[in-house]
Amino acid sequence: MNASEIPNWHKMPIADRFIYLRSAFIQGDIKDASRRDLEDYLVVLANTERHDNPKQQEEIERFRSVVRQFLDIRISEELHDRSVLWSRVAIGISILALVMSGWQALEAHFARVDAAHSTSKAPVPAQAPRPPKQ
Repeated sequence: MNASEIPNWHKMPIADRFIYLRSAFIQGDIKDASRRDLEDYLVVLANTERHDNPKQQEEIERFRSVVRQFLDIRISEELHDRSVLWSRVAIGISILALVMSGWQALEAHFARVDAAHSTSKAPVPAQAPRPPKQ
């Protein structure tokens, strides 16, 4: 169970939230936590009271390290997804620009061809035959 699934998570005391965090680690739910949940867990770990017990302090440091790594991964995944989206948008715009420039080039080509055909097909004015030269 992750933080987003727990009702009134933000109203709980830090010590109670730490218990949920520990159970998320034990059950392996931490690997499926969302970015928001990981941020909440990091806040819990930062605000957890310091104890003289070295074993508990070591556990807290281990949790911090794992949560930070997972948070880095989630942020990297989000940035990657955004960059893929914007790359696809840029490719689409490039294809559209290519099609439009090709269309303009074809229009210009056909306009020149039509102009050339219209001048060569112009009717020749009728002239009276010239008398032969003497």
